Amino acid sequence: MPITFRGQAAQIRWGYHCAATLGTWTVEAGVLSAQIEHVDAFRVSQSPLMLVVGASSHPLDGLQISGGTLTARLGPQENSDAASSSTA
Repeated sequence: MPITFRGQAAQIRWGYHCAATLGTWTVEAGVLSAQIEHVDAFRVSQSPLMLVVGASSHPLDGLQISGGTLTARLGPQENSDAASSSTA
């Protein structure tokens, strides 16, 4: 049974640049589907793109935009607040 995650706000980033701001979003079976609030056409066409939700980020693959909806496949989580705050 696939796990579904939902939220109300997220960003798509290209490096430190915001490529898109997302409103309502859902991740089901590793596929992101989101309503777009704002998109920078140049930045969202670059690579690599990351979905950023709070302190976690996930790489995106196969991003498509149709009307006001964005879909993409998610890769594994790359960082978290806990991982970035650990000391050596």
